[in-house]
Parts: sequence; C-alpha cells; structure tokens
Amino acid sequence: VTMGAGILSGCLWGVVPGVFKAKYGAHEVILTIMMNYIALHFTGYLVNYILLAPPGYLPATRVINASAKLTRLLPPSRANTGFFVAIICLVMVYIFLWKTKWGFEIRAVGLNQEAARYAGINVTKNIVLAMALSGGLAGLAGALQVQGIQYRFNDLFAFTGYGFDGIAVSLLGNNHPAGIILSAFLFGSLNCGALQMQSVAGIPKDLIGIMQAVIVFFISADYLLRKKLEQPLGEEINVRRGSAGQEVAK
Repeated sequence: VTMGAGILSGCLWGVVPGVFKAKYGAHEVILTIMMNYIALHFTGYLVNYILLAPPGYLPATRVINASAKLTRLLPPSRANTGFFVAIICLVMVYIFLWKTKWGFEIRAVGLNQEAARYAGINVTKNIVLAMALSGGLAGLAGALQVQGIQYRFNDLFAFTGYGFDGIAVSLLGNNHPAGIILSAFLFGSLNCGALQMQSVAGIPKDLIGIMQAVIVFFISADYLLRKKLEQPLGEEINVRRGSAGQEVAK
C-alpha cells in the first residue's frame, strides 16, 4: 500500500509538467525544479502542522508500522529489500521501452518530436505518459527511502539531492537501463564512501561532488564533440565560405 501510494502520488505530480511541456513547450527540467519547491513547502506544512509526531521536538511524522518496513539485508548496514524492487523496476522499464509499441513511441518522441508526429504518433499523449511514468518511479523511490531507511517522513526530505544525482546517473548510463544500473552503483559507492572518507581520513566529502561534476562534464563534452564531428563536411565548408564572404563585404 505504501509503495502504491508513492507511485500514484508521483504519477499525478508528473502529469502536471508533462501537460505543460506537451501543450506549451515548457522545459521539463526547469518546470520540475520549480515544482520541487512547491512540494517541499507543502510537505513541510503537512509535517510541521498536521502530521507532526508528538511531542513535536522533531519535525517529522510518526514512525511507520512495522509491517510497512523493508527487511534489512546485512545489518547494521542500511541495505534492504528495496534493492530488489529497484532491480525489478529496471527490468520492467527495459521491457516496456525496448520491447513494446508504447515504449517505442515514447523513445521516438524523445529523439525527434517532428519525425514522430509525421509518423502518426500522438506526441502529446506520449510526453504526458512519459512524465507520469517517470514521476511514478520517483514516487516509488521516495517510498522505498522511507520504508527502508528513515521509517518516517522528515521535513526537508526533498533536499537530499537524489533527483539531481539521478540526472547524472542517467547521463553516465547513456539513458539505457543496463548502463544506468552500473552508473547508479558508481555514484552510490562514491556517496557512501564520501561519508566514511570524511569521518576516518578527514578528507572533505565535497571532493566526491567535484569528482561527480567532472564525470558529468566529460560526458557532456563527449556529446558536443560528437555533434561537431557528425556535421557534414560540405555544410562546414559552406559556413566558412559564408563567413569569409561577409568579411570581404565588410
């Protein structure tokens, strides 16, 4: 029930930016970042004024029931059965995106909306569907975090930064489930090791953030270089000739 509630709330939340992107061309990253603050302050109000656990010293809800808690795999480690739920979701997403007609349409719309529209694909429907499904997965991730680690909803829960890590993980994994699971392990290991590194060796954990930023930088640079190298030679020559002609005219 807890996982289902997380999925449903995430789907409904994801539909909103999906509609704005499909109807008005709004940028989904900017819009969802703006909506993060709405969710942050709305849940903060609920936690501090409606769902606050007595006696009220800690801005958090009551601890969830024992039946909703996920089983720890290697106590005292926080690893729990949510890991297997994530693997199952990964396989299901792969099957959906690469083995079904709906997944093909979503990928086609993501690659080129105009080409997909000319091919008869409903672009608006697929954008909203993609955002709803991604929101559902994000809601499930939040539910697993509560069920497996925190056991309650804390104020400022959304400021942990997992969503922004997800963008970097997706970039490093080339937006493919097989690559994403490897990049997720890499980033998870870096984040976990950062805390140990700071407490044991006295090395600032911010160094890990710098390493992650460098990884994303080189991935982005690779994309830009590929786009540059894929430019047809004739087009590049014409561009240079046009620039030279403009200089002569001046």
